[in-house]
Amino acid sequence: MSSESRRLKIVIPAILVLISALMAIAQDVTARVNGTVLDPAARPFEGARVEFDSATGARLICTTGADGGFSIALPAWGVFTVRVDAVGFAPVTRKVDLNEANANIQLRLEQVAR
Repeated sequence: MSSESRRLKIVIPAILVLISALMAIAQDVTARVNGTVLDPAARPFEGARVEFDSATGARLICTTGADGGFSIALPAWGVFTVRVDAVGFAPVTRKVDLNEANANIQLRLEQVAR
């Protein structure tokens, strides 16, 4: 048996294990939430930091795009505390129960920070 054949016998199973692990990780993401952050005049707000905190201690963070929109993958549906931080506005915090029926949320900046 050549040394190349021996290497292939080691490398191929290692690649298969890696692919299986990546597939398992990809399957852990079961929930996707889309949303929009609006200013008090109902205009999309770009650059807001949106943070999702779960009861289990998981913290996920994203930033809104030019259209005020965001999309974030959650490990599972459930209750999250959502906090929005935006320059020129006070932080907004809401508790939301996210599931497939309400996977699209809208958050409005209401109070201008002084």
